Amino acid sequence: MALALLALGACRASAVSGDLESLRSSQVEHAAIRRMLDQLYSAFCFDPGSEADWERMRALFAPGASFFPPATKGVSPRGTGQDPFLEEFRRWITQTQVGSTGLHEAIVNAKLEVFGGIAHAWVTFDAFVPGSPPDRRGIDSLQLVLDGDTWKVASFTTQYAGDSLPVPERLGS
Repeated sequence: MALALLALGACRASAVSGDLESLRSSQVEHAAIRRMLDQLYSAFCFDPGSEADWERMRALFAPGASFFPPATKGVSPRGTGQDPFLEEFRRWITQTQVGSTGLHEAIVNAKLEVFGGIAHAWVTFDAFVPGSPPDRRGIDSLQLVLDGDTWKVASFTTQYAGDSLPVPERLGS
C-alpha cells in the first residue's frame, strides 16, 4: 500500500511539474508574441512628414500572409497578399491628409491564445494623429505562425468600432 501511495505521489508530482513547464512555456510564448505585436504596431506608426517602417513590417509577415480590410456592409471581403496590402496602405497615406498629419496606433489590449506553433491575437487598438487624443478604436484579428523561433503574421483582419459596433467588453481595455 505504501508503495502504491508513493507511486501515486510521484505521478502527481510529475503532472504538476509538467503543468509548470507548460505554464512557463506559455508565458515565454505570450511574451514573445507581445514583443512582436509591439514591433508591428510601432512599424505602422509615423510622424508628420515621415513614413511607416515598411521593411520592419515585411520582416514580421510570414511568406504568403493575407490581409483583409475592415468589413463594409454590402461588400464581400477580399483578402490580399502583403505587397498589395502595403501598396494600398502607402497609397492611402500619400493620397490623404494622413501623410501630412502622421498616424499612430497604440495597443490597448491584446488577448492571446497559443497552441504549439500557431497563435491567435485579438488586438484592441487606438488610432490617432501624433500629439492628439485617440480618434478611432478598432480590433485586429491576427493569426500567427512560429517560424523557427520567431512569431510572424499569417493573416491580419481589421474591424473598426463605432456607436453601432462597440468593442466587446472581453476585448476592451
